[in-house]
Amino acid sequence: MTGGNAAINFPAMPAVMFTEPRMATVGLTKAEAHHKNIET
Repeated sequence: MTGGNAAINFPAMPAVMFTEPRMATVGLTKAEAHHKNIET
């Protein structure tokens, strides 16, 4: 679209569920971080 090399970082993209109570999430789960050897 811009003529360059663009990339999307999907794990950093927030997600929202329209519920009551409100909920949202962004990033990795604790298990995903552990699998990638990221200290939580």
